[in-house]
Amino acid sequence: METMLCPRCQCDLKKEAFSNIHLATCSQCRGTWYYGETLAKLLSLQKNRELMNFSKDIFLQQESDLNCPECKCHMEAKTFKNDKGLTIDQCKHCQGVWLDKNEFPKTKQLIREQVAAKRKDAANQETIGKIHPFRLYPVPKTEKPMPVVIKKIQPITLDMEERDEVAEERELDEGTYAAEVTAGLWAFTALTGFPVEAYNPPRRRFPYVVVSFIVINFLIQWILSTFSMAHLSDFFRTYGAVPEKILGGMSLFTLVSYAFIHGGWLHLIGNMYFLWIFGDNVEDRLGHFGFILFYLACGILSALVQVIAMVKMGIPATPLVGASGAVAGVMGAYLYFFPKAALYQTIIIPYPFKIPVYFYLGFWVIVQFVGQLSGQKNVGWWAHIAGFFLGFLFVYIYRQISKTWEVKNSIS
Repeated sequence: METMLCPRCQCDLKKEAFSNIHLATCSQCRGTWYYGETLAKLLSLQKNRELMNFSKDIFLQQESDLNCPECKCHMEAKTFKNDKGLTIDQCKHCQGVWLDKNEFPKTKQLIREQVAAKRKDAANQETIGKIHPFRLYPVPKTEKPMPVVIKKIQPITLDMEERDEVAEERELDEGTYAAEVTAGLWAFTALTGFPVEAYNPPRRRFPYVVVSFIVINFLIQWILSTFSMAHLSDFFRTYGAVPEKILGGMSLFTLVSYAFIHGGWLHLIGNMYFLWIFGDNVEDRLGHFGFILFYLACGILSALVQVIAMVKMGIPATPLVGASGAVAGVMGAYLYFFPKAALYQTIIIPYPFKIPVYFYLGFWVIVQFVGQLSGQKNVGWWAHIAGFFLGFLFVYIYRQISKTWEVKNSIS
């Protein structure tokens, strides 16, 4: 079977099928090729040929620079008169249509408005000849009686367009490349040893959830700092995840509470710092509520993995505390969403080097495996490892479901 190439960037198109809808999408530019009458079904048209019939009314058309993925011939570029920033490309032979990323919502709205206007004009011309005795105006013909209950259809809001991730990725790439070491950055990395983002990926939301988690964790730690050692030990055994209790089906709430308790200020500051530099952008991509579910899921599942490991290590009565597993999940999600990001980190000498995030986090994962093999039992190595890979897997599944939902939602 001949490979279909993207008209825009010449990459291979991935064919997808949803019920009776057939598409081909480009993984690079996120454009979509709509076979034959596919776009007509999505736009509630009878045939794709209606797009051609509308040409004189709503399009300014000329020969396109893009070739049809199927016929390999030049397509027609159709620019909407009401929105000259929107141009779609259609093949005159196979009737297929190419839409760039984010063009579908506007096309759907403008075409449906035009179809509704034409059908309304046609209905007004077909009126009943005689005047109803109780009305002083002609009554339009209708084939079906009006329904008893009319459900209000929500209009399409073009302001809530899908985010342009290609442009954001380009901005991140350019910003990371242009980033330079400042005196403040040098001093911070040298004194703390913490990494700093070379360029913070673009975001559209303020990270309210991340900030709230950080504040809550610091408040809890401030309260715990007033406890005596005996009271603190009792608190850890009550609200930390104790393996023998968890595996015995008791104190399951501690699978959540343990992630808000830390063994000391340094433990807390390290976790919260990494939550801040990685979590704000992950929350921006998942949304506030989605990030809450994601964070808690990573924390719970990574704790279960660590609990099993602790039993095998012979420490079933030791409480597990700390947000490391959940934060590791955030790090895995960050790597999936922003593989082209980079971090400044001091290496041996106190000078910050720019390191690609995939190299930094890949090395971090290797350190976790090495630490686990070292036999050190006071660190949740398996919680870190499990949290990282679970976080990466969760956002991968989330992205695939989102793509499928976008297409099915557009069909309905």
